[in-house]
Amino acid sequence: MKVGLLLFLLAYSITSNAVVLQGDSRHQVLSPTDPKAEKVGLLVVWNNDELSKKSGCSAANISSKYIITAAHCVIDPKTAKQYDNIVYYPKHVSQLTRSPSRVFIKKAYVHSDYLEANKKQISDSNAGSNAYTTSMVENNIAILEAFSDYSQKHVGTMYGWFDIAAVDDYLNNSNIVDVFLRSYPGEKDYGTLWYEACLMKKDSDFTFVSCDTDPGTSGAAVTVMGEKDWQIIGVYSASDTIRITNNVALITPKIRLALKAIFNGTNENGSVFTKLNISTEPFYNFYIENKCYKDIKVALRLQKTDNSWETYESYQIRLNQRTLPAPDSNNTIYYYYATTHDGTQWWGDKENGITKYAFGEERPFYRKVVPKNRPIRWGDYYRQVSCD
Repeated sequence: MKVGLLLFLLAYSITSNAVVLQGDSRHQVLSPTDPKAEKVGLLVVWNNDELSKKSGCSAANISSKYIITAAHCVIDPKTAKQYDNIVYYPKHVSQLTRSPSRVFIKKAYVHSDYLEANKKQISDSNAGSNAYTTSMVENNIAILEAFSDYSQKHVGTMYGWFDIAAVDDYLNNSNIVDVFLRSYPGEKDYGTLWYEACLMKKDSDFTFVSCDTDPGTSGAAVTVMGEKDWQIIGVYSASDTIRITNNVALITPKIRLALKAIFNGTNENGSVFTKLNISTEPFYNFYIENKCYKDIKVALRLQKTDNSWETYESYQIRLNQRTLPAPDSNNTIYYYYATTHDGTQWWGDKENGITKYAFGEERPFYRKVVPKNRPIRWGDYYRQVSCD
């Protein structure tokens, strides 16, 4: 199912932070082994009563335990309430080359001024209005604890992280700074990672940024090259439909100190960020991977999170490819049947499996169970099929 992307467009001019100065200069990151994919990931959010309205944002690792994104990727701007489910996919570059793990977010810190401004915006206007205030754009920052239940490690420990720098260390009223975005823009194929070099300039009122953006870029880290490595000086916040500008929530010295307090575990009563508990419901994604030199087709049967069972057919699975994503499941049991396109070999279980309709007739499906020889961990599970 194609996921819709967050639309966070301003209905009027904002006098803080960021303008498009050039044409499309992005190029796609094609492999998770590319260093540009190492410290970033795709963030997907949704509410339990709106499963068909999942939204995508960009995020980046900023410590061994935490990632950074935009506050509106955590808080539904139409209601000022936190989303029910937030899932992080680190090193995700495309649907065919997916993230190596899932991170089900349970804890978040959102800029307190953003929360107050969002509530005030709703009370001052009709619910669901797209008129976002200056304070919402300037403070559009959230920090999420990213512990991977599947790997039993925090995401920064697995894949590294960007250092945080105060924007004042790089940008003042007279200079132009090279900045870089790694994001998941909405007008590109869903879930594809794109890299872009931009220019950033500040004058007395706001900051100009020459990045090409689209909904889905929200939450992307605005990075600079420091003396030794990349550093983050801001978060892509929103676009202004009147001026066609890019707005960035900047990492001020005060925010940088607040982030360090979160990293050190001393922000429980902090005034800059408010702690939130997220009730994300974990799930599995099941796949079949082809290790046969012939193309195969696969029928995968699973129980969806709404408790209904359904069979999903995938065709033309080539060598070393997996089936396309099926809906999320929280059942440890799943079934599959596979066959080569020429019909010379098939994979199923006539004795201990089940018989279900697939590819035009009844087929014997394998019955598989997520291993229980260790604590159940959520994330990807897949079987490999090989030719004789």
